[in-house]
Amino acid sequence: VHSGMPRYNLAWWLWWISGPYKFLATTGCPISLLFGRSPSTLRLPASPRQLVCAQGQHLSRPPEWWAEWFMKMGGFEHANQFDARGWAPIHHAADQSICMQRAALAFEGLLELSTLETLSHRIETSESGSCNGYAPQHILATGVDTYNLRPKCMKALLDKKVDIELRTTCHPHNTVALLACSVGAGETYKVLVMVGADISAINS
Repeated sequence: VHSGMPRYNLAWWLWWISGPYKFLATTGCPISLLFGRSPSTLRLPASPRQLVCAQGQHLSRPPEWWAEWFMKMGGFEHANQFDARGWAPIHHAADQSICMQRAALAFEGLLELSTLETLSHRIETSESGSCNGYAPQHILATGVDTYNLRPKCMKALLDKKVDIELRTTCHPHNTVALLACSVGAGETYKVLVMVGADISAINS
């Protein structure tokens, strides 16, 4: 009886079986985490990216460690360095905190390493290339993150005396509170109100 399974030689079956392991070895952390295995347990030669990712499993590490890890992963030498699009590590951490717990932890550490000038810097283009003129406080107000850490990040940022009423440079020139309202970021909005944000402000 023909089973419908192709009968290849032994070499083909060995190649087929080893395929997933080779795939995990080359793709690194994200795929291996999908299977609940850290790269260090795959019993394969680990790449530098895998080693960093394996170390990144320990969420109990202090924010300072995460800040250094985040900058290393992004190719930044220090917290006040800007990339070609005018983004500093703090901007990237704020942006990625929407779905990445490690980015939120890194954000807290980067606050201690960034100057007030960097914390107040408004980027002219978003990830998609559109104009927005967002500073880190604007980015944090643009959505509700998976782990609800953005309100805590916002409070820590405002404790650094950044301008709570700073408006985006592009139309419609929103304040931080207006952005939080527009996306339904209720917990972040509560933080803004608590520290004195103008809830009567309007945009253009």
